[in-house]
Amino acid sequence: MMKKKPLFLRLSFFFLTFPIFISEANAESTPVMENLQDLIIQNTLNANASWVTLAAGFVFLMQAGFMCYEAGMVRSKTSSSVAMKNTIDWVVGSLAFLIVGFAIMFGSSKGGLFGTDLFFLDGITN
Repeated sequence: MMKKKPLFLRLSFFFLTFPIFISEANAESTPVMENLQDLIIQNTLNANASWVTLAAGFVFLMQAGFMCYEAGMVRSKTSSSVAMKNTIDWVVGSLAFLIVGFAIMFGSSKGGLFGTDLFFLDGITN
């Protein structure tokens, strides 16, 4: 009796080969296929935005966890100063991301390496 492949292997094969079927069908483009391609692009953008938001939340929670860990490793009279240092680290890191990191991450890229606009959130609309 043949063992059934795990679900993630079957799904990964589908998601790896699905774009090939879309590109082959592109030769005989129909309005339905164009709508499907637009839907796939929109879903991809939504998935990317969701993943970045989730990852940012994990980083935020890691900073709080590290603060608790570090405050627990020092004497009780200095734990508040350690907590304040970690809070200031988080604030400075967040501001640095808003000023520079957002532009590098989401700006228009030249050469595909990093963004070259949107520094200081300049040009953000909506």
